[in-house]
Amino acid sequence: MNQYPLPNENVISAGIFTLTTAINCELRVRQRRLTDYLNAAEERFFMVEKVRISALAASVSSARSAPFAQLNRDAVVFAIPYAGEASD
Repeated sequence: MNQYPLPNENVISAGIFTLTTAINCELRVRQRRLTDYLNAAEERFFMVEKVRISALAASVSSARSAPFAQLNRDAVVFAIPYAGEASD
């Protein structure tokens, strides 16, 4: 993945949560806010970078890392921007 942002592109560090996993990652978006990006219905899947995936189950403690991953928008329960989101 490109390590340099394109014009009008924001890099947002975020935590994305599904029913079973917590995903810490970076997203490259053209929108100002993470919510705007996740609520856009343009694509069913989206790409994230610098990924660390952890299971939410207490009995499973292993975490995995990857340079990138593809996530299904419908699987996202909630997301928290950590840094990079434009403020109003």
